[in-house]
Amino acid sequence: LQKDVPVTVTSSVGNTTYNNVIVVEEKLELEVTPGVWQDITNTIDFFGKAYYARGIGLILYEALNAAGVVQDKQELRRFRIL
Repeated sequence: LQKDVPVTVTSSVGNTTYNNVIVVEEKLELEVTPGVWQDITNTIDFFGKAYYARGIGLILYEALNAAGVVQDKQELRRFRIL
């Protein structure tokens, strides 16, 4: 969805802004007949968004319902690069 954008992650340990983030939308499809795929987001009432920061990896994952409302999330709280 987006590339090289800043994203601020808010957690119990405070706010952290990550630069150079890519945002990936993850939706599921079902092969209804050979070679014909159908988006099943409305059927399962779920899709995901993953946020990856350059040099760090996954910093935020959001689980959303079909209307696009965040239902749950997983966020990076601390990291250390050696």
